[in-house]
Amino acid sequence: KDITPIKEALLHYKLLRSKHPKSKYSKEVEAKIKKIETTLLKKEISIADFYYSKKKYLSSSLRLERILSSSVGNPLHEQIKKNLVKSVNKIKDPFKKRSFKDKLSKKDPYFKSQF
Repeated sequence: KDITPIKEALLHYKLLRSKHPKSKYSKEVEAKIKKIETTLLKKEISIADFYYSKKKYLSSSLRLERILSSSVGNPLHEQIKKNLVKSVNKIKDPFKKRSFKDKLSKKDPYFKSQF
């Protein structure tokens, strides 16, 4: 499904928020932004899950790593981290697995405790 309209809506809401931060609609705009961001994260998670189900663990890990930083503060952030650990641990190539583990462990103490 083409998500261009959703991304455009997000862009317009963010523009509206920055141009009119004290608007009487600011709470509504903020809620719309969070909802759209969650929708986009869910789409990325479902793609990563698809790769995982096809045993494409590196692709799944790369997809999850890409959305990790943008998910901070979102309720899906913890799920993304758990899925990422599960996916990285399944990577067959030992060099790529170690590289991923090292990189993630430097970013977040959570990963250091999981690997």
